[in-house]
Amino acid sequence: MGEPILIRKHYKPLIVSVMLISFIVDGLFLGYQLRQNVKSFHNSSFNIIRVYSELASLLLSNTDNINEEVCDVFATDYSLIGKDEFISDFVNNDVKLSDEYFEKIATGDRARYYTDYKDCIVFTQIQRLSDTFLLNYDITFILIADINGYIYLHHSINSQKVVGNFEIDNIASRHCRIWDDSAVTNIKEYYEQDVVMNYQRDTGETLGLTSYPIYVKGRQWGSAIIAYEVAPLQSKGYQILGSFVAATLIVGIILLFLMPVFLKWMERWDGYIIRHNTKTRNK
Repeated sequence: MGEPILIRKHYKPLIVSVMLISFIVDGLFLGYQLRQNVKSFHNSSFNIIRVYSELASLLLSNTDNINEEVCDVFATDYSLIGKDEFISDFVNNDVKLSDEYFEKIATGDRARYYTDYKDCIVFTQIQRLSDTFLLNYDITFILIADINGYIYLHHSINSQKVVGNFEIDNIASRHCRIWDDSAVTNIKEYYEQDVVMNYQRDTGETLGLTSYPIYVKGRQWGSAIIAYEVAPLQSKGYQILGSFVAATLIVGIILLFLMPVFLKWMERWDGYIIRHNTKTRNK
């Protein structure tokens, strides 16, 4: 019958090799897909933050028209809030705040400050604007920070009074703080649309961050900042990868089981051809 052809001798290594190549291709595709997912969402967030920034800038520029008696939106004098004032303004009435807990929730990186923004109704209006954007888009937060990284009002759900539980308070009470993270304080720089910044939040989340400058009467007041979770975007890529890997394994296993049947059939076919040729030559 003659020597078997190469594929009959080495079909198992060939199939395994093809599967390995498929896994490599899947890995490369995953990396591309993850980048595309993040970039696509980042581009969308860029458009959102641009609109939000323009609206915030418009509100800050028209404080004279909303009957504000004292409102300096360019305030730079930040007053550190001590324990007594913190208890009065930031703590629920039924909570007894210990010195240790005050040190944990309102000093160091979590220290609270007041400035002239406290007298500006416009910041309450911007908070409502921020809450509306948060409600309508799949984002973690969208806020304004002044040129020094000071965020007077966070979202309503993140500007609550302290209840004495750190896991709750660290998320629910995040206003009146100066954020010295490089991702926030570097707001003088205009971030281009194709730049994705990673921001490690103190709540443990890894966020994608985009900022857009806010100008008030020709001066840069600060920036609008939008953040979104990166993990859900990555999980979509992993789901796609899982589908490709599963399909590769299924096809590979089917080939490994069916190949012997196919080769046996080929041998029978070869036998038939050889017998037919032999009869033809003998005639």
